[in-house]
Amino acid sequence: MKKITVRYLKPPTDIIRLKKVAAYCRVSTKQEIQERSLEVQKAYFNESIPKKPD
Repeated sequence: MKKITVRYLKPPTDIIRLKKVAAYCRVSTKQEIQERSLEVQKAYFNESIPKKPD
């Protein structure tokens, strides 16, 4: 019978695995103050998500 050798390889440690993320923004009415709130929410996520790679 032929001998089989099994090797377990470690994954490379120098590879950065990027995570997929999604942000959910919403407003409850079409009032002007709510429309501003939507812009603030979008700006927050556009700034904060790229700053947190993990």
